Amino acid sequence: MKKLLGIIVLGLLCCSNVSFSADFEASWKYDSSWDKITISAYNGNPSKSLTVTKMKIWFSSCSYKDGEPDRIFNINKRVQPQSQREISLYVDLPKGKKCATIAHKMYKPTVYKAPKIKECRYTDYEEPCTCDKEPNAIKKTYCELRVKNANKSTRSEAAAYCAGRADDYSKEVGAEYYKDCMKDEGF
Repeated sequence: MKKLLGIIVLGLLCCSNVSFSADFEASWKYDSSWDKITISAYNGNPSKSLTVTKMKIWFSSCSYKDGEPDRIFNINKRVQPQSQREISLYVDLPKGKKCATIAHKMYKPTVYKAPKIKECRYTDYEEPCTCDKEPNAIKKTYCELRVKNANKSTRSEAAAYCAGRADDYSKEVGAEYYKDCMKDEGF
């Protein structure tokens, strides 16, 4: 009984290893009339995308030896999770037997993380900050008032801004514009 249980456990482990190795499947064909290599790549992984990076081709023999293959093609084509993609390369290859290997890299998907907004008391009440984590309503109201005043321009800054904008108009219209501008700035 223990032997049977051991065989079942080992069988399941072998099956799980096979599923991991089947994440990437690739085949290729060469059309000599168009001088075109078509790579068909399948990504069976549900959570990672992959990039086909290289194709190495041997012409004389199909056994890899210590030497480099006759041609190496650098490829940079991404294949999304659980999808198939055809990649075309237009090259002139000699006639005869051809063997190849196709290399790839797996990538975890990038997930956007929103930047953390700090509490206002740690940023000297300058935005962006939050008053939501204050312990009571009084401190929260005080925090919101400090944020409002921290981002407000001073009287001299507002006067310089409004005077500069009022110079674009005639004297009478500029005076009225200056008054309205200062009112909008809170003075």
